[in-house]
Amino acid sequence: MQISSAQQGWATVLFFTYETRNSFGQNTTPKTYCCEPELEAKGECTMGDVILRNQTGVLQPLGARKVAFSSFQPVSNLNFIYKNFTSTSTYYVVIANCKGAHTSDLLVNGRIEFKNPYGWLPGASVGMWYYYGLQALAYMLVAIVYGVLMVLYRTQLLRIQYGILGLFVVGMVQTFCWYIYELKRNQTGLQSAATGALVMSILFTAAKGTVTRLVVLVVCMGIGLIKWTLGSLKFPVFALTGSYFIFSLLYEVIEMLKNTSTTGVNSFITAVILFGVWICDALFIWWALISI
Repeated sequence: MQISSAQQGWATVLFFTYETRNSFGQNTTPKTYCCEPELEAKGECTMGDVILRNQTGVLQPLGARKVAFSSFQPVSNLNFIYKNFTSTSTYYVVIANCKGAHTSDLLVNGRIEFKNPYGWLPGASVGMWYYYGLQALAYMLVAIVYGVLMVLYRTQLLRIQYGILGLFVVGMVQTFCWYIYELKRNQTGLQSAATGALVMSILFTAAKGTVTRLVVLVVCMGIGLIKWTLGSLKFPVFALTGSYFIFSLLYEVIEMLKNTSTTGVNSFITAVILFGVWICDALFIWWALISI
């Protein structure tokens, strides 16, 4: 990160946790960090500096650092590296440009990176990473056992049982793709490094939801149990299935854009696609119930 100033002076960089937030600044609304004349008159701080209160709970490397500017060095490179944190918390970085520090407006350029001991994934996502791996393994074991039983009893199989096996396989691929996606993010910290896995994950998530609904519907219709073909219902069933796949795929794309993009998606478009998913789901439920 680079901080530059057209005038010589200094700025202060604060790095603290949520638990030690009251050790810096005043608890006003909005919170202020810089010393004010009345506080300087009381001897509590010096103009140009931030307000530092009880620092006993602020352990190194947390705390305040001054960044100086001069006519010879108007730009300061901040290469602060903080390691070996032992507590889980919300961490804050504040750059304070206080009155009396003799600087002009500050120009800040760069980025702040946080890396956990296990990698680049945020704490909220690491649980899903493990979950997808275990779920993919569970799908694989179930698919293997189911496939072996289908081979042993191949002379007694119903057609619907092939659809159930296909559902297990699609679920295994879906969760494995999500596992690879989170693994790439954890290894690199870059969303772009996991684009291929993300595309496959979205496709197979939509495919799994579609296959699940199709299997339930054909079971309720008795296909593969008491009837062998859809007959005249083939086109309506495939039309509904295809419509659901398209709407659910678009919805998965929108949800991912909400989580990974700052631009977002138009709310009207989101509402239309979500309405399409609801209509298809309602038709699946209605058709399944009247077919029983």
